[in-house]
Amino acid sequence: MASKRKRWFIFSIVFLLGVLYVCRYVQLNASYQKMQTGWDEIHYLGEEVALGENYIDNSMQANGYSIRADAVQIVDTTDYIKEKGLSIDGRGASVPERLALLSATIKNIDNRDDSFPVLLFEVYGVDSYTVVDFELFDQINPDIQKEGWGIVLPQGTEHAVVIPFRLDRDSFNFYTWNHLAGYPLSMRLTYGPARIIIKLTEK
Repeated sequence: MASKRKRWFIFSIVFLLGVLYVCRYVQLNASYQKMQTGWDEIHYLGEEVALGENYIDNSMQANGYSIRADAVQIVDTTDYIKEKGLSIDGRGASVPERLALLSATIKNIDNRDDSFPVLLFEVYGVDSYTVVDFELFDQINPDIQKEGWGIVLPQGTEHAVVIPFRLDRDSFNFYTWNHLAGYPLSMRLTYGPARIIIKLTEK
């Protein structure tokens, strides 16, 4: 009898896990399909961009927040760290050779519960793709409340931030690496339904 109960218990657990897996698969597939049928929403430097109910990844939104990309600057990481008195102790080869420093203004219009996930944003070019350097972001913006993948602002307030995107030599071809000053970059904020993109060059 005990053996039967044990087998029934194991079967119930396996069945439940199977149901949860199928539900999660269906949910992710639906999100993916929604993103694939979306559209591009293009913005430029100086424009205030509300994220609305669009997805930053499969499930995360930042409805009620907006961002304005004010300027972007390419810098040598070592020089910048020395100038700002930052620390890279213990990071070794994980420090990028250059950074794309995006100066932006983030505003919480009417979001009460969630953070603004700046660490999930991506910058890309014709033949490159890069992400935020998490550790440097924390050092550059020490006065901002961090939470999860982003920052938290009180409702009705705004804050200027500098978002450091990694520029690693291996991610670019030889010519592009030596001409980054004029290289067109864009920042992708959301994946769907609207793929919100900010062109980080003058309109």
